[in-house]
Amino acid sequence: MKLTFKNIALGIFLFCLFSLWAAGQIVGRRYEARLPQGNPATLEKANRVTPGMTPEQVQAIFVVPGYSPTPSPQSSITSISWMNHNLSSVGVIFENGRVINVVRSGDLPQEQSTE
Repeated sequence: MKLTFKNIALGIFLFCLFSLWAAGQIVGRRYEARLPQGNPATLEKANRVTPGMTPEQVQAIFVVPGYSPTPSPQSSITSISWMNHNLSSVGVIFENGRVINVVRSGDLPQEQSTE
């Protein structure tokens, strides 16, 4: 096969296409692995979070560890979030280590009664 611009471009295109597919497979598996079993974010848990609570107090309500992105060193704002399998979620915003807002997203499930 003769190396022409068309053949080289086709080879590069196919390589990039395969790389994007492979990256999607890896990212998808990592995301699935991070989802906890059950529903860590429920309406009852979200309603128990009140302004002024510390991250430790909030974490104790949700029991399972939440996702907390690394904040900017200059920022006094941090957050922790929990996501369910149906993609509903609760995010808690902190300023200077105290709750300032609770964000609910999607159809949060009710807690299952143990009676």
